[in-house]
Amino acid sequence: MQINTTIQDASSVVKPVANQAAESTNKNQATATQPQAESESSVKISTQAMALSQQSQMHSTDTMTSAGTLPSAPVQGDVTEQYVDYRKAKAQYQIYSDMAGAMTGNSSGLSPVTAHYASNNDEAREALVNSKAQQHQISTMQIYAETTQGLYTQA
Repeated sequence: MQINTTIQDASSVVKPVANQAAESTNKNQATATQPQAESESSVKISTQAMALSQQSQMHSTDTMTSAGTLPSAPVQGDVTEQYVDYRKAKAQYQIYSDMAGAMTGNSSGLSPVTAHYASNNDEAREALVNSKAQQHQISTMQIYAETTQGLYTQA
């Protein structure tokens, strides 16, 4: 798109209504015979609009230079180390969460990470087996108490 700047004088801005109507019909007839590509590719801007455009361009270049330098990108090794540390912490949290759930009897199972940890760590495996055995004993004693209580109330 091409931008044409023209200076408009006061006589061309204020015209009588009758002259404007006559000019618009002449322009409509002229554009009907000419292709519209020429009118679509050029735009006329007033001097006031041009001044405002230049002011905004000056302002934008001032803010670009006053912004300063951007912070440097992190070193790739730092990002990798931070990601590895994050993944380790996430796995460790998952293990602790599953172990706590298994010890209290509030878990529905172990995650693959916890199962792998328990299979490679004797102390963790022993703690899980002991807690499950204790939970089984408690469950058995509760069933025995309910059953015997029903027998004594019948007698």
